[in-house]
Amino acid sequence: MTTRTRLVVAAVLATALTAVVIAERASEERANRLHRRGDWSVAARIYRARLQEEVPAARYLHYNLGTTLLELSEAPDARARLSRGAAGPDDDLRSLAWYNLGVASLRAAIAAPGSDSALVHVVAAMEENRNALRLRPGREEAAWNLAFARRMLDSLDTGARRGVQAGEAFSDAALTGDDTRAEGESGDIMAPPGMLGEEETVVDPEAEQPLSPAEAAAILNGIRLDGELITRKLLGLASRSLWGTRSRTLGRRW
Repeated sequence: MTTRTRLVVAAVLATALTAVVIAERASEERANRLHRRGDWSVAARIYRARLQEEVPAARYLHYNLGTTLLELSEAPDARARLSRGAAGPDDDLRSLAWYNLGVASLRAAIAAPGSDSALVHVVAAMEENRNALRLRPGREEAAWNLAFARRMLDSLDTGARRGVQAGEAFSDAALTGDDTRAEGESGDIMAPPGMLGEEETVVDPEAEQPLSPAEAAAILNGIRLDGELITRKLLGLASRSLWGTRSRTLGRRW
């Protein structure tokens, strides 16, 4: 094979590889757009296909699929995928994965038929949100959800002493997915392919100090325990499941 032939072959291979990378990126971006629109079933199929194509699969793909399955109420598979994200080396992704695992546990606690099963999920939610805060102490949603879990634990304890089913105060709390994720944000950092920008409702830690778990608990303790009100107005649970992460190594956000 002549030098000229080798160069031609190399150029063809490089072009083909570039086309594959572009197609994969476009596929992930399409899945992200579908997720934003609430078409979670189709988004999940695309993420699954990408996971089969990419070996070893990037952990953010497991995270994206897990978050999508959480919206589809497929909790067992969602937890398995989110756990893969929580086991990775990237602290931002790990914190987000732990946060969403906490969301899954709180939803399970609210839906639990009795106090014993609810207690298991609440305790799990507390530990998962603590893990999210250990990695990123400024994650306000995790602080709120930790405070909510603590308050629910108190409610479970009180209900047990009174002989009341513990989940009754929370049984009508409808937890839905978020369709308000930011698109086209500008900035100096960018999410990895397949990840979305941080949610519009996230407080910038540099601009405002987040509530501590103790402060959040104090606020919750000062209001009437209303499952729907707390879930929808105060927590990152209702219409809030974080999708974004940040990378310190890539360019602009998209």
